[in-house]
Amino acid sequence: MLQGAGLSVRGFAAPGWLESGELRPLLRRLGFRYDIAMTHVIDLQNNRRIWTDWIGYMGAGAFQERLVGIANLINRGVMPRFSVAKVFLHPQGARGSSACRRILDSISTLLHERRPATYSELFAVDDRRSP
Repeated sequence: MLQGAGLSVRGFAAPGWLESGELRPLLRRLGFRYDIAMTHVIDLQNNRRIWTDWIGYMGAGAFQERLVGIANLINRGVMPRFSVAKVFLHPQGARGSSACRRILDSISTLLHERRPATYSELFAVDDRRSP
């Protein structure tokens, strides 16, 4: 449907980053370029893994947002070790959420430290570095 609307679909992220072992070969056969996992992104064409850190807002219940918030705090200390930081924002409940507001503030800080890029741009840059 997305291709029919003129949108190029190059990547896939499984809901909740939950995947079976059969998914990546299927994604390759279907022509996807990358698969987004929780801690990394896989270049499906070259079978390369780019480790990422992440911060985000799930739009889930208060308990889950607290857990994600704890992980976000831990990740802030780890992020400088990774060249890529992945940001995710789910829309449900975002408008009035203090958890979402904290993530948006974190994104502002990240923008001073890093250059934003799409996954396609990430692999285009990576491709130029490859022999």
